[in-house]
Amino acid sequence: MKNNKFIRFSFWFIVGHFIYMWHSDYIVQKFFILGLLLFLICLIMSLGLIFMLFRRMFVKQYNILQKFILLVALGYFIWWLNGGIDDLKYQVYKEKREEVVKMILEGEIKKEVSSKLIDLPEKYKIISSGGDILYLESPLSDSVFGFWETRGIVSSGSTMYIYSCQEENQLKKIIRNNLYYEQIEIKQLDPLWYYVKLQ
Repeated sequence: MKNNKFIRFSFWFIVGHFIYMWHSDYIVQKFFILGLLLFLICLIMSLGLIFMLFRRMFVKQYNILQKFILLVALGYFIWWLNGGIDDLKYQVYKEKREEVVKMILEGEIKKEVSSKLIDLPEKYKIISSGGDILYLESPLSDSVFGFWETRGIVSSGSTMYIYSCQEENQLKKIIRNNLYYEQIEIKQLDPLWYYVKLQ
């Protein structure tokens, strides 16, 4: 009976954990203290559950199905720790982000003259943390479009997905000149798409 309770708890915790991690930046921005508290609880419980899952994988009284469920749960946490949720969000939102780029280039979405940010239509707010994107316009069709993944508080840094024709070194210069971050890590994901860490 205790084994079944533990497996049910593992399943529902993973479901809740996935939902929270998918929306964590929004929750932290809107409800700062609550968001951080939930993040810490999630982190502590996740590490504890990973340890318990690993231990219970070798308990003899579990049948094959129960061990399979525990293995899936353990696999989920390994996937999460390796950035699996971020990778999945990139794939899920990639098409909508490219739609936004096209709409900006065609003038359907406009920005204020003095601003580097474009406020997105309600339909597209979910694809960038905060509901706006970074837009650094270039007359040579080499504009930079930055979709926020996380927007750091104080010195915690930020991450974003950038759509640009620029080469990596040139992109670093543009970001440094416009956002004033000292540490910039760039990883190319696809042609024209980069994952950028800012500190």
